[in-house]
Amino acid sequence: MPDLTPQDIQKLARLSRLEVAEGDVGRYRAELGAVLGWMDRLGEMDLDGVEPMTRAETADGSNHENRLDADEPGPVLANDVVMGLAPRAMPPFFRVPRVLGEGGGA
Repeated sequence: MPDLTPQDIQKLARLSRLEVAEGDVGRYRAELGAVLGWMDRLGEMDLDGVEPMTRAETADGSNHENRLDADEPGPVLANDVVMGLAPRAMPPFFRVPRVLGEGGGA
């Protein structure tokens, strides 16, 4: 299991824009460490001779093609209706919180 520090958990929470209570850091260290441990085990698997999957197969192995409906435009809402639904708008744009340029980087 990778050795994660409480600082690692707090940094991941900050980068993910999540609030983690100080009392929960230990639990998240254990849970994330377990996930990373499983990822390490997957990386150790011998995959020589295993063909890569090019598409998902059905449970019965019949390998049906994944059929998607045509991507055709449908009815749309008027711009003023959409602007009225936004928490903050600056027509014709939505105002969103700043994400880039915050803090000291990763």
